[in-house]
Amino acid sequence: MEMKALVSYDAPGIVRFHWNRPQSQFKQIRAVPGGPLQAIDYEGAVRAGKTTAPASKASDYIDEWPGIHLCISRWKDTDLWAQTVPAWREMAQQTGVQLRWHPDEQYDECVHSGSRVYIRSLHTNELDSRYSKLAGMTLAVWWIDQPEEVPKDVIESYFPARLSQPNYPHELWLTPNPVDETDHWVAEWFPIDPAKRKGNYHLIQTSLYDNIAGVGEQYIRDMEERYPLGHALRRRFIDGQRGLSVVGTPVYAGAFSRSLHVSESVAFNPGLPLGEAWDFGHHHPAVLWSQYGEGTWHVLGEVMGQDQFIDDFAPWVLQQRVALFGNKAEAWVCCDPAGARIDNQGLKNTAVGVLNAFGIHPRSIEGSNSPTMRDAAIPHLSGALMRLHRGVPAVQAHPRCRVFIDGLEAGYVWDDRAFHNSISPNTRRPLKDGRYDHLQNCAEYSWLNFGSAYLTRRGVAAQQRAIQGGVSRPDYDRSDYKYGKNLQMHRGRGQSGSQRQRGGW
Repeated sequence: MEMKALVSYDAPGIVRFHWNRPQSQFKQIRAVPGGPLQAIDYEGAVRAGKTTAPASKASDYIDEWPGIHLCISRWKDTDLWAQTVPAWREMAQQTGVQLRWHPDEQYDECVHSGSRVYIRSLHTNELDSRYSKLAGMTLAVWWIDQPEEVPKDVIESYFPARLSQPNYPHELWLTPNPVDETDHWVAEWFPIDPAKRKGNYHLIQTSLYDNIAGVGEQYIRDMEERYPLGHALRRRFIDGQRGLSVVGTPVYAGAFSRSLHVSESVAFNPGLPLGEAWDFGHHHPAVLWSQYGEGTWHVLGEVMGQDQFIDDFAPWVLQQRVALFGNKAEAWVCCDPAGARIDNQGLKNTAVGVLNAFGIHPRSIEGSNSPTMRDAAIPHLSGALMRLHRGVPAVQAHPRCRVFIDGLEAGYVWDDRAFHNSISPNTRRPLKDGRYDHLQNCAEYSWLNFGSAYLTRRGVAAQQRAIQGGVSRPDYDRSDYKYGKNLQMHRGRGQSGSQRQRGGW
């Protein structure tokens, strides 16, 4: 375990620990009985030594505060017992804490002090209440390992009410991997800017370099090779900084390279139409701007909203379009094909109807939300990523398209569940994560409407006939429904005039 590199033995039975700077900082933050609760987010790279310091501090408190009640938690029971509990028990063994396990109540009794260390996962099965795991407990200290896995509502159901053991210091310890800087409750509670944090909320960030004594130089060199400078995951896995937080196999793994496909030189060409693709959704509505040239696709800009309906989002998009491309850009607009369906919750207008009111007239291809059509767009885009045009990558994106680029590199991942239905059984599909999928869907709509050479009018018609019923499927995203009515349950329709189907490349 990582702690073994941090100890030395001065004499038989005498252990000396060697703490790095972040570990020492964590151990020095102390609450006092009757004083304010202290909340510590000890956040950093994998194998940066984040479990060692809390395990040691727990051992310290057991000695200093006889009878204290602590709890060690993680979201899943298997992870808790496989990783966090062994770290705690190894520390207890090294510091001479004798433990007696009580399986009925699930706690380690510290024999010499009468203190208790409860072991509780937070995930419940369907038959139990979501908020039952810590119900009725009275604690002084709660350590949550990997809290980025735990939903905010579960944390809030216990904190701070459970930290109420009388006459003891009250502390919350969080040891997450770096979280998404814009979309996670840990980042909300512990902002990077100290001026925005409560006085009793402490953020400690640690990198892999802080634990070089524990992991060794070769391990760090291997990680640097795996995540070179510019890689979307380097900030998290090596530097211990907040950034892209995903788990899964990237859809464009092996096709996208940040060093090849991201360039400051990508610029708007006023001689070409501006492609504008819309993806609807209350939680994160999105627009992606791009241009198709002879053998090239340049992604020029993105806009992604936060908890906005389309009638609030649309004017903001228009403002950003003018700011980036001027007011004379010829916009070829496409959208989620479900954009014209009347919402079944009684809304009087549709997403496309709202856009029309702002002078935006999108076209769409019927059925492009089906697995069949999506499954066609993704490999074509992947193939384009691997092509060169006159010695330069055929697909390039401006660095301002941050979320889209992060999605290409690592955020847009395959769902680990196969899609089963009678139309396209066992079709692999990307995960609807509620963040990275929206701009990637925009790219797919853009390709299906404007970009792909294989999509002639005849080809489109053939693909549509393959979709039984010819009815547009909603682009269902659970996160959209979580935040209110969805304006985007609709039926698609095309557009004529200047928005006609382009030839591909």
